[in-house]
Amino acid sequence: MQISTLTFFSNYFNHHQKALCDEWFRIFGENFTFVETEPIEGFRANMGWGNEEVPSYVLKTYLSEENKAKAIALGVDSDLVVMGTAPEEFITKRLKQDKLTFRYSERPLKEGFIKFFIPRLTVKYHKLHIKNRKKQLYILAASAYTASDYKKMKCYIDKCYKFGYFPQFMQYDIQQLMKEKHEHAVEGNTTILWTGRMLKLKRPDLLLHAAKRLKDKGYHFSVKFVGDGEEREHLIQLVNQYGLNDLVSFQGFLSPIEAREEMAKANIYVMTSNFLEGWGSVIYEGLNAGC
Repeated sequence: MQISTLTFFSNYFNHHQKALCDEWFRIFGENFTFVETEPIEGFRANMGWGNEEVPSYVLKTYLSEENKAKAIALGVDSDLVVMGTAPEEFITKRLKQDKLTFRYSERPLKEGFIKFFIPRLTVKYHKLHIKNRKKQLYILAASAYTASDYKKMKCYIDKCYKFGYFPQFMQYDIQQLMKEKHEHAVEGNTTILWTGRMLKLKRPDLLLHAAKRLKDKGYHFSVKFVGDGEEREHLIQLVNQYGLNDLVSFQGFLSPIEAREEMAKANIYVMTSNFLEGWGSVIYEGLNAGC
């Protein structure tokens, strides 16, 4: 089957999707469309998301009924549809016609298989996945556990493909990058960086517990938190409790580009999230920046 038209549905366009979408646009040209179904959330806008120039291939359904109608038509007529986090109405007719469709999915059972037995979720999973398991419907797995979770539901058997997130690749001169990391280090100490929303599920406190142990063992380092959130005050309390005031600094949200600049200055990037969160694109970004 020759693929001439590709449509990618998701809630909103952001920097984590841009590199992949740019490549699809390079391949398909005007026959590629990214359908944005809702405005970016306020808290993400405050983090600097959505400030980049919107590419011509982005169609915003919430701006007009005409745009929404066009998106629904693309959901039916495109040779291939990739369905991210977006209302199911855009592919309802497509699934009835059994046209080639991929769901772009993290693991659905992050909290465990017990989640499958919550009545409203049982209905949801049956409607979206189990009922359509014999159709031309496949999974692009954005998590190592996605395939096994769906297998527990008896769906998408041998129909899951390894996928992921594709943040923009930044080209560095590695020797120059390491030199600049050394120059930015506070008094020559190892710089440890944490970025993101300060939420319980992201467990930023773990870094401070580790920092106390490192300090007690005589290591020389500095820790920088970039971001904000409900756990910030708790983190400040821990800093005071552990006597880390001279080692830990806090900075508010930065734009995605500015956050990556901080990664380029750091020696170590730490992501502390628990299993309630999917794979973090920031891990790729930190590795790209030589952390």
